[in-house]
Amino acid sequence: MCFAVTAFVRAALPAPPARVLEVGAGNGELAAALAHAGYEMVAVDPASESPNVRAVPLHELDEPPRSFDAAAAVVSLHHVQPLATGARLVGRRRDE
Repeated sequence: MCFAVTAFVRAALPAPPARVLEVGAGNGELAAALAHAGYEMVAVDPASESPNVRAVPLHELDEPPRSFDAAAAVVSLHHVQPLATGARLVGRRRDE
């Protein structure tokens, strides 16, 4: 993963050990980099074959409400269908 992308995402996240959802994780490189930095990561991508990425679409993610402190989606939201359902899932932080 490009250092600039990782740094950009980290600048927008709460401090580790925040629990972060990565949407459209691909092969999981960003999630791995963030995990290495101390974040608790859950990465999803329905097309991924990586063992560290859950191969499910966002709207089928089986996590309780308010499970995440933040979400990251780098060049992937155009793949999220249905977008409204996915937005509701990632729009509720644990601390609210």
